Amino acid sequence: EIPFEMDRLINLKNLSAYQNKLTAVPESIFRLANLERLNLSVNKLDSLGDEIRHLTKLQVLDINHNQLAELPTSIGSLGELRFLYVAANRLNNLPPSCKELKNLIYLNFTHNQFKNIPECMEGMENLMELRIYHNAIESIPDCITN
Repeated sequence: EIPFEMDRLINLKNLSAYQNKLTAVPESIFRLANLERLNLSVNKLDSLGDEIRHLTKLQVLDINHNQLAELPTSIGSLGELRFLYVAANRLNNLPPSCKELKNLIYLNFTHNQFKNIPECMEGMENLMELRIYHNAIESIPDCITN
């Protein structure tokens, strides 16, 4: 468990809490208003929480290797997000709000349960690298190749 007092670190920009046994994101993390990089990979998270919307300066979110079956709709409010790592979870789609991630340049959703490329990707006009291997994707839509 991460201490409640963590939210007093008002200038914290980078938090790496990977390879622990976190089952939930501590509420205090969502009050770190200046956070730019958050690594919660290799934990036991099954939910990210809508409160992620408060991390408006977040540029890198790494939640690889958890137990997430879905991402919160509020993830679309992370307008500064540039790198999103969601590999090795139980995801089969991204929320439609992800189309609002206009600054995203890297997306990795390998080793999940996707059958289709999410429709929301049409809005990710600055995306430069997309990693989708080890899913069950049956076709690549025209919106990706055009």
